[in-house]
Amino acid sequence: MSDYSPVVKNGHNKAINPPEMDADKVSAIKEKQARYISQLPDDIKDKLDSGEHLGMDDSGRMTFHYPNGIKHHKGKNGEAPYWEGDGSCKIFMEERLADYPAEKPLYIFEGEKDALVSPFNGISFSGGAGSIPVDISRLYVFDIIYIAYDNDDSGRDGAKKLAERIKKEAPHIKVFIIQWDKSLPTGYDIWDEWVKTWEKQDYHYDELDKAVVNATEFKLELPTTIGAFTVLTGKRASATTPPPTEWLIKGVLPKRFNSVIAGTTGSKKSMYAMQLGMSLANGEKEFCGNKIIPKRTNVLYVDTEIGEYGVHRRYKNIMRNMNWSGDEYFNAIAKGGSVMDVWGMVHEAYQYFRPELIIFDSLYNSTSCDDFSRAGQIQKVTNALTEFKERHGISVLAVHHFNKGGNEMGLDIDRMSGAAQLKNWLEWCMLLIKTNVKDFNLWQVAKVRDFDHDESVIGLKWNDFWFKTEGVIDDYKPFLINEEKKNKWQSVLEDCPEQFDTQSWLNVFSSKYPTMTERTGKQWLKECSESPMANKLSHGLYKKNLRLITESDMDEL
Repeated sequence: MSDYSPVVKNGHNKAINPPEMDADKVSAIKEKQARYISQLPDDIKDKLDSGEHLGMDDSGRMTFHYPNGIKHHKGKNGEAPYWEGDGSCKIFMEERLADYPAEKPLYIFEGEKDALVSPFNGISFSGGAGSIPVDISRLYVFDIIYIAYDNDDSGRDGAKKLAERIKKEAPHIKVFIIQWDKSLPTGYDIWDEWVKTWEKQDYHYDELDKAVVNATEFKLELPTTIGAFTVLTGKRASATTPPPTEWLIKGVLPKRFNSVIAGTTGSKKSMYAMQLGMSLANGEKEFCGNKIIPKRTNVLYVDTEIGEYGVHRRYKNIMRNMNWSGDEYFNAIAKGGSVMDVWGMVHEAYQYFRPELIIFDSLYNSTSCDDFSRAGQIQKVTNALTEFKERHGISVLAVHHFNKGGNEMGLDIDRMSGAAQLKNWLEWCMLLIKTNVKDFNLWQVAKVRDFDHDESVIGLKWNDFWFKTEGVIDDYKPFLINEEKKNKWQSVLEDCPEQFDTQSWLNVFSSKYPTMTERTGKQWLKECSESPMANKLSHGLYKKNLRLITESDMDEL
């Protein structure tokens, strides 16, 4: 026996690869094969056309011969099979494949004995029903393959595994799995059929023939998922109706969406988010004029900015505006403004509170990401948020910031901090901005995925820690002019005629601001003409309109 002889059991799924064999060891294997062949009893030789593939070792076990290895069959008393030489999973009688006509079916059997006694053109693998060699490409010249494994669970499972491998690698091949009659004993195989045939001396493989006739063609089952993808076939898409959008708050917060409320500093977006969460938890009928759908919602509020005392104060102030009974449905975790990734801690908190909605306030302090303009860093944040929705099947609302400046842009999603990665990821985005009127904000849905939505701008009045809707704002530009710009533009406009052209504006501008450039003067005119303070009549011609929003206008809203 050679120096390398590991034990490998039938059905072992992992090949045991020996060290590379040198010429002397190969020669020793060949010599042993010849000796084992010579020890095979004559009656077996007469019964089987085994050629160089079968022998018998010194203990009376059958041996199956491979180019660089010998597999010793299990012993009569149940001793495990073992190998001499190369014990990796291989094709038994592989060299015969060249002589099998490709247009006729190839049969693959579970064991070497089955392959030897079968009346069909066939091979087997050396590792049993659960093992397949790494390379089986030599089988793919055949148009039809029958898999004839044993009549037991491992045989059926192994046949399906092999059929799936063949169909994935060579889709053109028709693959059939034979079906043994249900009356046959468990474990029945071709060797049992051959023994019965030999004993009868009638040489008919009746059960095998029936199993082949009843063979079922294997078709790849379409998976429901491929990696991170969900599979939606055209057939299923046509035959089913997608579920309608469900709401936590009609028109404000859809259920099981990745949502963001983004806004300017001082717009009280955190107050808005907490009032929203507490309204859901308390079973309120509406929030800012919008209907709340579920009776109650279990909410987890994740504060990453102001800490426990700040959250507690806001909670108590907002609670005064309700007939509060939501203690069992609203919970919060809070930390100071230190920057860190909070995702693992929030997943842990989920296990305790099992919320249906998680509010992250704010997104900026929820992560160690230090540059929201870089897509690679933002992706870490969006992946983390998506995991909450997908792993737990919940709704997510994140509070986020606008970049500084640009108030005249108003309700523009591009003001939101973050690379395009964040804007593209969002499924629902609300914007909330402060105005030039104290405690009066503008709100709008800026992005919706997959369905239409009202894009009206809504006025929200904040009073005593409570937001109330003031209705639709048809023209919101007057609310955007800050005091500094209003004073600058008005200082020029007041000395311009009722109707004026570009040069008239520049003449007044240069007289009042002699140290400033003409380019700055033109920029002021452009901004002013885009505001309610001046109307552009035609190219280079304008009309004054100094009227701005007043408190009486607010009373009429």
